Amino acid sequence: AAFVAGTPVVVKPHPATPRCAAALVDVLRCAGMPEDAMTVVLDEATAGGVNNAVAPGSGSSAGAQLVGSGAFAGVSFVGSTQTAAAINYSLAVASMEKGAPLARLVAETGGLNVLVADASALPEQVCDAVIASFAGAAGQRCSSARVLVLDRGCKTSVMRLLAGGLAELRVGDPLDVATDVGPLISAAAAGKAREHCARLEADGATLACSSARGAGADTGGLDELDTVASVEALVARRAEMGAYASAALFHPRVYELPGGAAGLELLAGEVFAPVLHVVEYDGSPENLAEVLAAVNKKGFALTGGVLTRCESVKALVKERLNCGNLYMNRDIVGAVVESQPFGGHGLSGNGTKAGGEGYLLQFVSHKVVSEDTTASGGNMDLLRTT
Repeated sequence: AAFVAGTPVVVKPHPATPRCAAALVDVLRCAGMPEDAMTVVLDEATAGGVNNAVAPGSGSSAGAQLVGSGAFAGVSFVGSTQTAAAINYSLAVASMEKGAPLARLVAETGGLNVLVADASALPEQVCDAVIASFAGAAGQRCSSARVLVLDRGCKTSVMRLLAGGLAELRVGDPLDVATDVGPLISAAAAGKAREHCARLEADGATLACSSARGAGADTGGLDELDTVASVEALVARRAEMGAYASAALFHPRVYELPGGAAGLELLAGEVFAPVLHVVEYDGSPENLAEVLAAVNKKGFALTGGVLTRCESVKALVKERLNCGNLYMNRDIVGAVVESQPFGGHGLSGNGTKAGGEGYLLQFVSHKVVSEDTTASGGNMDLLRTT
C-alpha cells in the first residue's frame, strides 16, 4: 500500500518467510518497479542465500534497528499486540532522543475473534462455518475464530457435528492436494500452541474434539505424536513413519471452557493456531449479553460473527460485540477488498481499515494551499493563466 501511494518502502519480513518477501520484490521489479523503490532487509541469520535482500550486519534484530533509526516517516506492521507496542515505543524514543519526526504507526494486530451460534441456526451451517473459521489456514489468519459462544439448546448437536468434521480433516504436507490443514509457521509456534493446550487442561478446560481422533492412517499415524515432548524425537518419529516430517504440524482441537463467561479468564491473549474455545450460554439474551461483555473486557476488537435466524439475536450481537468486522450467518474469514474493509481497534490495532476508503491516505503527507483571490483587486486579467 505504501508503494502504491508513491512512497519508497523497506520491507522487513518475519524471519520464517524471507524468500516470500524477496520473491514479491522480484515480481514487482520484473513488472517495471524502479530498483530503489523497495528494499528487503533481513536479520543476519536469515539473509544467506536470499536474493535482493540486505542485512544490517551487526547481529541484532534488523527490525529493531530500522524502527529505532529515526529514518522513517511511518511503519506499517502486522503481528502481535506486544510487538506493535514495542515499535510504537521505539518510534517515540527515536523522536525524543534523535530529533526525528514522530513516525506514524499503522498496526494490525491480533484478536480473540468470536463466533456466536444460537439454537435457531442450522447445526450443519454452524459446523461448516466454525471449522472454516478456526481450522482453515491452520488457524493462522488474523480473523481466525478463537472463541465459540454456543447456545446450550444446540450445543449437543453442534459439538457432535464438529467432532465428526474434525475427524475428517487430514493434517500433513501442504504440497499434498489431499491435505486439509498444513503446518504452523514454525516448530516453535506449534510448541507454544501445545503449551497453551496443556495450561487449559490444567486449569479445568475439557478437550471436546480434535482432528487427531479417528484420523489414523490418513495422517500417517500423527495422532499420538502430539504428546512427544522433544522436537527432535517428534521429527524422527514422523520420518520413520513416512509422514510429513515437520514438528510444526498441529492438530486442530476444540476445548470447552468451564463456568460460562468466567471461563474466558483462562485466555490471556491470542494463540495463533487452530485452537477453538467454547463458551456455553443458556440461550437467553441476558446471558448472551453477559458473555459478550466478558469478551469485550479482554480488549480485543477485530472480528466477530453470529449464526442465527432470529433478528433480535443479530441486533444484540451487532450492538454489544466490540469488533471491527462482523459477519452474519457465514464464516468470519476472507474479507473482500472494498466490500468488507478489514481492521480492528483496541488491542487489535489502529489506523484506517485495509481495503477501505482512505487507507492509502495514511501513507502520504498532506499539504493545504489557500489563497485570497481578492488580492488581485478585481482585475480579471490578473487571474487568467498565460
